[in-house]
Amino acid sequence: ASNDAEVNMRPLKARSSSSELPGDPNEDHKRNKVLSQMDMEPAISDVNITNKETTNLLSPVVLCILVTETAERVCYFGFRAILVLYFIHELEYDEPTAVALFAWVTCLAYASP
Repeated sequence: ASNDAEVNMRPLKARSSSSELPGDPNEDHKRNKVLSQMDMEPAISDVNITNKETTNLLSPVVLCILVTETAERVCYFGFRAILVLYFIHELEYDEPTAVALFAWVTCLAYASP
């Protein structure tokens, strides 16, 4: 069930003398098939190994994601750093209550999506 359009068969040269021993009749067919496949396959030097899509690691989308994640982390950890100070100095909670509230806020931040 081979497709004749894919295989480019070239005729063999006629034998010069009849004294040569005849070989396997399938051998000539196999050799022609291998030669035709070699003609169809590209050489290694013809294949373009570098792909512009994979070499550009910092595409605009990836850069946007990195900047957004960095800004989000800076804001969150900055918020955590000043939260206890805000509870103590502005809302005038004592230190154990401020730390307990900080723990609840942190728990809420990790539990929420």
